[in-house]
Amino acid sequence: MVTARPVTPTTTPPATCGRWSRRDLLLAALLALLTALSRLPFRTTMLYAWDSGLFAQALRDYNVVVHHPQPPGYVFYVGTAKLLQALTGLGANDTYVAISIAAASLTAAALYLLGAAMFDRPTGALAALLALTSVSFWLFSELAYPYTVLALGSTMIALLAWRLLQRQLAWPPLAALAFGLIAGFRQDLLLFLGPLFAVCYLLTLDWRTRRGWALLGLGLLAGAVGVATWWIGTDLASEGWGSLWRALTIQSVNVERGTSAFATGDTGLRANATLLRWFSKDALHLAVFPALAYGGFWLTQPRREGRRAPFLLLWMTPAILFYLLVHIGEEGYVFSFLPAVLLAAAAGLTRAASAVAENALRARSALVVRTTALVALAALILPYHAWLFLGSGRLLSAERLACKDAAIARAISDIAAEYPPATTQLVTSAYLQHQRVYLPQYTRVQFLDPDYDATWTPPPGVQQVVVFDLELVQRFDRPRDWRLEPLACGGRYNLASVPASGQLFTWDARQVRLEVSP
Repeated sequence: MVTARPVTPTTTPPATCGRWSRRDLLLAALLALLTALSRLPFRTTMLYAWDSGLFAQALRDYNVVVHHPQPPGYVFYVGTAKLLQALTGLGANDTYVAISIAAASLTAAALYLLGAAMFDRPTGALAALLALTSVSFWLFSELAYPYTVLALGSTMIALLAWRLLQRQLAWPPLAALAFGLIAGFRQDLLLFLGPLFAVCYLLTLDWRTRRGWALLGLGLLAGAVGVATWWIGTDLASEGWGSLWRALTIQSVNVERGTSAFATGDTGLRANATLLRWFSKDALHLAVFPALAYGGFWLTQPRREGRRAPFLLLWMTPAILFYLLVHIGEEGYVFSFLPAVLLAAAAGLTRAASAVAENALRARSALVVRTTALVALAALILPYHAWLFLGSGRLLSAERLACKDAAIARAISDIAAEYPPATTQLVTSAYLQHQRVYLPQYTRVQFLDPDYDATWTPPPGVQQVVVFDLELVQRFDRPRDWRLEPLACGGRYNLASVPASGQLFTWDARQVRLEVSP
């Protein structure tokens, strides 16, 4: 009787000494191209939501104090958009969407390179493909929003940190300078990636020598120079010295009072936890299972994983804690740690495939079994994720995205064509910034805060009240004298109007109802 001897499957080694081969760079470029091509057919033509309008107005008049855009200002992101617009002549939405697609594509490429350096090439490729098919990541690639830039910045800083940890950078202060500058695109990167970068930087220094202490001082100086570059730029582009600090102070107080668990207690913590769970689910779906499996591999074989698992954990933890305890407001927030989870998921898949192949009799057959198992596992996840966006018709899908985009365009065009600005009052909540960008000629605008009751009577001269808010129309009981005009997708979105003569309008936020009294 012959006993099968376990053979360690052949794996593709990490990039040697942190230097990627031409094949690595070519594959990274192909993954970036594939990501871009997958986004182009579904890109939006209209500003998507409130913050998109703020970024559009920032192209005309940048001022962080008046939230053009909102603090902390993202000055390098807006500056990149201004440069691109000057070079191409694109409109505000198209400019920002182009940046979103480019950032998503570069994120896929950077994830491959980081995965190849940390684990092996199959892991890097799988991480990039998981990013390509991530539902919410795909959605925000099509919008005038900076969240794919957040994912790219997070991945690039993690790549710098890993190369520092492996002592693959000749002069670490340059990495500190790069970190400070990258934060000019998304300032939350300082908070979320700062601990990871700091730990990796400190571990590279030889504390027994003067050079180690000198590199520490130079690194602090270089990082401060990088931060000062965009901080001063934000001040000068806004209202002078102190602009960013004043805006940040006001914004921080509002956030802390509204959603922080420190101010609202268990209510805020539960609300933040619920949003974090929903947003993470929309980004990960089935990828969460191999990510958890990788955590299991780490706990059972910590020596084999070495510094890789702790690196990913330190990458994820600061953002997750902040979102739980302080604030999480958009689906795209989770992109700060999404690349780390996708790397863990890809590593979980490759580890699972290796476990399947462990009992192969020969190294060659082990490689075949491992490859087959890896392809089979990936085939269970990637097509399903792609279907969720392309064919499911769910809230985060290409169909619903196109529906809303068409409805916004139709609403703007119909209002401009049918309702004279001099005799029309617009009512809006979430679409106030759309009005300011697309319909600035309408000066009679009633803003409704969905959290507070309101009562008002249209001023003299107003003949029609038009609700320019696609979601708001769906939230109230429509009186008989309201006119509904279907905009897109079989009446899912409508434009509502009512004669204004002698009408008293009452918004009941608690019961989600708009009442009209003669």
